[in-house]
Amino acid sequence: MFKPIWIIGFTGHRPGSGPGRTPEMLGGCRPSLREVLARLRQRAESQGGVIELLTGVAAGADLEAAEVAEELDIPVHVILPTPEILFERDFEGDLVSDWPRAKRLIQKARGGEGGCTFRIAVGDNDPPDCYHEANVQMLQSTDLLIAVYNGEHSESVGGTAETIGLAKGLDIPVVQVNPAQGGKIIWPEPFDHWPATDGAMREVMRVCEQAGAGSMDTAEGIFTALDTEATCMGKRFRGGMLGSVYLHLLAALFAATTAAFSSVMNHEASEILTGLELFLVTVAFIIMIRAHRGDYHQRWRRTRFATEVARGLRATAGLLDPIRPLVLRHAPEWRRVSLTMALATHRSADRAEPITDRKAEYLEGRICDQADHYFALKQPRSLALSKWLGGVGSVTAITAPIFIGLALGIKIFGGDPVAADHFARYVPAFVVDMFTPTVIPTFTFWFPVVLPLLAGSATALIVAGDVTRRAERYKLIFGRLEHSRRLLNATRTPGAVARAVAETEEILLYELVEWYAAAKNTGH
Repeated sequence: MFKPIWIIGFTGHRPGSGPGRTPEMLGGCRPSLREVLARLRQRAESQGGVIELLTGVAAGADLEAAEVAEELDIPVHVILPTPEILFERDFEGDLVSDWPRAKRLIQKARGGEGGCTFRIAVGDNDPPDCYHEANVQMLQSTDLLIAVYNGEHSESVGGTAETIGLAKGLDIPVVQVNPAQGGKIIWPEPFDHWPATDGAMREVMRVCEQAGAGSMDTAEGIFTALDTEATCMGKRFRGGMLGSVYLHLLAALFAATTAAFSSVMNHEASEILTGLELFLVTVAFIIMIRAHRGDYHQRWRRTRFATEVARGLRATAGLLDPIRPLVLRHAPEWRRVSLTMALATHRSADRAEPITDRKAEYLEGRICDQADHYFALKQPRSLALSKWLGGVGSVTAITAPIFIGLALGIKIFGGDPVAADHFARYVPAFVVDMFTPTVIPTFTFWFPVVLPLLAGSATALIVAGDVTRRAERYKLIFGRLEHSRRLLNATRTPGAVARAVAETEEILLYELVEWYAAAKNTGH
């Protein structure tokens, strides 16, 4: 089932001298660690979710926590400060017996057993900087930190005390287990409301539940459910919004016609036009009320955003780190949704597939799909529509003052015979003809009302359809995706492929976040 995931980071002392640092004291924290993890899991389950552990599997507290999580069937995500061949050096001397324990956990994470994942921290491989960088990167993916900490202040780089300070500076709750006091647990204050799902997560869970239990079992099912809901809500919202604009425009045209030609129109025709006007504005009002009550706009934005995030995560499964989705750089409020979907898609990927095959799949299923089948097709259409609506808006905006000026002249001179005679001497004859009883209504009422209305409607449709932004942005994005296509074709190693994929996803994410902001404005 689709359940929100909370990542529990871990830091703790390595075996050594000092209070609470002996192997016996660190091992004695296992009951406390079990209690903490069990309580956190219970809290996550109360929100319909689960917890997973992220740790460095160093000798000492890290290994104890990872093995306790295993016993509780909690997936363990491993982050190493250095490549494995260098990391093994940390287990020399008295710690050599702990290396098989760490190696087993590393191999399990590399193989993805039980939902585990593996990564090496990016940065300097030399200690102590590598430990600091691993801890910082661990905290970037952490929702809550467990620390086996004896309470002693330390200025060491990459140490437990430093990591706790970094977590608190990032407003990450910290649960401390003190090995010097027999594993005493210190819970953060306040802690009554952890964890909590956000609005985006609740919306995605609702969609999956409505689609049926079967759709929540796989990443593909989640994507299909979201895409179906987003398409449905998009049609309802945009169809209703554009329909409302057209209906109000048509109603205004009927009103202008009735007002302009009331003197030459029979009573029945006037009643019919007024009745049609009432009908159109009533239908538009009903559409607006239904959209408001159904919350079509917000549901469309959220589900379409979640769908496109899921689309990217499906395409990058097995290529990028699932516990650090790129979307978090742009929209951190989508942390819960993106993290949960990233892990779901990663676990459904074939990790034994060669990198060349995964690269080919990404090129075809992501770059070609987006560049050739979306942006390349949508951009000319958006450009044409933008030009057409812009032309209508410009022409009506320019001609409106002319007709309004003519209307003013008719009203000033039309009722004064002397002024009208004087006026006729200095203007062309066709202008004078406009003062005839059959032409006056058109120029005094109809055009002065209709032309500004058309200018405003054209602008509203440009904004509602987001056509101008699309016409400009889609051309730029297509060009950048072409560059990504050439770059990815030239890559041969997993690291180079991953960097090229990350660059491509950044391009698409920037457009997605920009659309999300633009779509918000259309609901106002």
